[in-house]
Amino acid sequence: MALIDDRIAQFRAEVGDRELTEEQRKIFNAFTKKNGAATFLNVTDKDGRNVRIKFIQIK
Repeated sequence: MALIDDRIAQFRAEVGDRELTEEQRKIFNAFTKKNGAATFLNVTDKDGRNVRIKFIQIK
């Protein structure tokens, strides 16, 4: 679990205090949270199809 914590800390440091759009904030939160409910992102692929991505947290 230390490796995951290290990677999350590194990602947070890289982002720093930048202003993020709502979409960017959702992605940032999905990759940095470690507990709570799953996070869903809805994206459109290059062919115009909607894809729903589910991020689950590993304890």
